[in-house]
Amino acid sequence: MHLSRILAVDCGATHVTGGVLIRGPDGRYTLERFARESMDQAGPDDGGWVAGAGPALQRIVRREKWRGPCILGLPGHCTFNQLSRIPCLAARQRRKIIEFEARQGIPFALEAVAWSHVAVGSHEGHLDVALTMVKRSILEALCRQMRAAGLYAQVVMPAWSVIRHGQGYNHPDTGEALVVSIGARTTHLLYCGATRFFLRTITWGGEAVTQKIAEELQLGQPHAESLKRRVLGEPAGLPTDAPESMAVQLAVDEFARRLGGEISRSLVGLGREGESGRPALLYLDGGGSAIPDLPARLAHSLQLEIRRRDPLRHLQLGPAAAELIKAIGPAAVSGLVGLAASAAGPERGKVNLLPPALRGELFLHRWWPGIGAAALLALAGLAFAISHHRSVERETVRLTVEIEAKISALRRLDEGNRANRARVEQTNRRIAALQRLSNAKSSWVVFLGDLQSRLTKTEDVWIERLQVLPPGASETSAAPAQTEAARDVEPGSGNIRTEASPAGYRLTLGGCVLDAHTPLTRPSENAYHRARSLLAALRESPFVAGVENERFDSSRAGVLRFEITLLPAPQKLF
Repeated sequence: MHLSRILAVDCGATHVTGGVLIRGPDGRYTLERFARESMDQAGPDDGGWVAGAGPALQRIVRREKWRGPCILGLPGHCTFNQLSRIPCLAARQRRKIIEFEARQGIPFALEAVAWSHVAVGSHEGHLDVALTMVKRSILEALCRQMRAAGLYAQVVMPAWSVIRHGQGYNHPDTGEALVVSIGARTTHLLYCGATRFFLRTITWGGEAVTQKIAEELQLGQPHAESLKRRVLGEPAGLPTDAPESMAVQLAVDEFARRLGGEISRSLVGLGREGESGRPALLYLDGGGSAIPDLPARLAHSLQLEIRRRDPLRHLQLGPAAAELIKAIGPAAVSGLVGLAASAAGPERGKVNLLPPALRGELFLHRWWPGIGAAALLALAGLAFAISHHRSVERETVRLTVEIEAKISALRRLDEGNRANRARVEQTNRRIAALQRLSNAKSSWVVFLGDLQSRLTKTEDVWIERLQVLPPGASETSAAPAQTEAARDVEPGSGNIRTEASPAGYRLTLGGCVLDAHTPLTRPSENAYHRARSLLAALRESPFVAGVENERFDSSRAGVLRFEITLLPAPQKLF
């Protein structure tokens, strides 16, 4: 793709920049038209960024009246990049390995992203491949807004590829050098040597200075950004000992230290790659590199020669563009230069994130007149096909009526089956209820037998009263007239089983204990001991969940009367 006229659109984290570049016979570009628009609201998430970038792009297009295909650049925070080393194999096998590496390395489902790759170098029989991706939802939303404005993305490039092409265009004779491009939200470290390639994306950029100022002075983000530009761009605007100036300088110092530390760590990893070790030259690029003394700060800590990259080195400016760039600064056109330079290289040396579906839209835009004529012929053939299919439809309707009649009979049969199943289920429920009732009746016989056996073990004990108390009913007044608490008799709460009786039923049990040792006087301790044995025996019964409300009457000579309340065990009697 060698274009003489290129429309480039570079989307940053907070700005959208566009330009028309003309490629001359000598390969140099001239920037004829230039436009830049700030985003009204660029949220921290991907959806918020698209909501800010789309309207800004549409304002540029409406003002400049641009139409047709363009080359689109994406910011670093929207893309994910990874370097992989694969064996040097045939092209078909290489594609399979690269797809496997993409599925393993990309932290999203491969179907949810648009991804591309490019070979960036070779080493000892292996091929170094750079993988890059963008969420398909972000790219499709941005392309929809471009399409509404009349633009069609022909190539979509990540920020690191734009930096790479821009470096090759403006500094082809540099050789081994490290490029540090500082954006608003991300910072790219890119090394493009003769034998090595290094890429790293740091997830913070120039906005870190603004955020630090906002935290120190308790300001909003827009006010902090305005203060940063005022102090750094106009040194005489505020005294150096003013709180605002000191906050800005502290934020810049911290930013420079963090950036120097990240570059040092990257240089250590880079030195292990080959024998040449650290590069001797470092280029600063991007809007975040406009801090006045940033090169001197980094040169002192890194011991490297640091230069600012000049985007206008091999770029000529048209009259209209020169006036705007003079007011904004040359760093604003750095991305446009990289996008334009990518159009002159071979196709296989580029990264293009544009999905096949969106490439089809560009094809339709170019070949729409021919497609329209073909569509008319297709409509004529469609009219003939419609007349044929109408006759087929009538026959289909007739057959459908016959089938519906048969289905209606089957539906009636199905409704009868459902009614029979409902009656069977109701009958089963009645059988289960009768079974429970039968079990309850037989359980009373077993319960009375168990009660009789425990009374027999106690000896000289008989039952005078057994009453069933329904839920909520109070006990009758048939208790002994003179009552006293049992001596050393465990209360009902001492039962180890504490389940509530089913449905709230209770049993009132009354009887007498004969004291044969003292037939003419009040019952002795022996009668109370036998009463204690009787209560313990009742608590061990499987039919009893608890014993409570023990009442005793020792007013009669030789007889200890008692009355207690039994809590039936669950699912035993009722």
